[in-house]
Formats: sequence, C-alpha cells, structure tokens
Amino acid sequence: MDSRYNAVKTVPQSALKIIDFGKLKGKYDISPQWRWEILTEVYGMCGVGWYFDIVDTEQVLVEATGETMLYVKVNLYIKDGDEWSKPIPGYGGDFLIYKDKNGYHGNDEAFKMAVTDALGTAAKMIGIEVYKIPKSMQRQKRKRKKKNLTLTMRMQSC
Repeated sequence: MDSRYNAVKTVPQSALKIIDFGKLKGKYDISPQWRWEILTEVYGMCGVGWYFDIVDTEQVLVEATGETMLYVKVNLYIKDGDEWSKPIPGYGGDFLIYKDKNGYHGNDEAFKMAVTDALGTAAKMIGIEVYKIPKSMQRQKRKRKKKNLTLTMRMQSC
C-alpha cells in the first residue's frame, strides 16, 4: 500500500465531531479543514501538490417540496513526483433553496458546501475519510451480521 494512503487515514480526535441527529447519528463528522491540512501536509500546497477543478454543476428542483438542490462534480489531482494523477472524481450537493417552518430561504453557502462535499468524496479515494464510525458501532454491526448469518443458517437447515 502507498505510504501516503497510510499517512492520511488516521484522523486525530481533535478533527472529529459526533453527529447527534439524522441518518448519520452516532458517527463522527471529520473536519473539512483537517482534510485540506492533511492533503497539504502529505502532497504539498494546494495548486502545487494537489488541486481540483469544478467539472460540472447542476440545479435540480425538488417538485414535491419546492426546494432546489445544487450538485457539483469536482476532479481532484495529486502530484506523484513530477507527474499529476489522473482525475479523481467527487460528487457533492446541498440545498440552494430550502424550506422550513418559516418558509423558503436561499442558502448563500450552498456552492461552497457542495464543493466541500464533493472534495471530501474525491479525497476518500486516496484514504481521507469523510465520516468515521466509532469502534463500538463497528463491533455492534459485526455482531448483528454474525447473528443474522446464524439465524439464516438455522432457517436454511429447517
């Protein structure tokens, strides 16, 4: 395995924040700022050792709610000696117009948030995690899988 992959996969505790709600509840959000710092530490300054291009953007109306999503595709490039990598794609999105109990609102941070999301998904391909699952949750998941496999095996033998 490439030593750079191993260098970026360990996330310091200071870059982790527990997610308290939604479908990712119980996982850890990893600071986007830490991602940029580790890319810079391992590959060099942005524009010199790594860079990205925004390849595509799309606005999609969610007809059911009247909200508008903004989707972004980026290509991340990392330097390997004197050569640049092939494009490492990443996709991200966020609400450009969202609805809450007070009505509709524009999100002036949507583009930045969608690009950050897209860069995070591209960076996953070189070992930088976006979300971290606590070891206790990983153990519980393995136990559930093992229990489900045992139940399946019992049912098949009947």
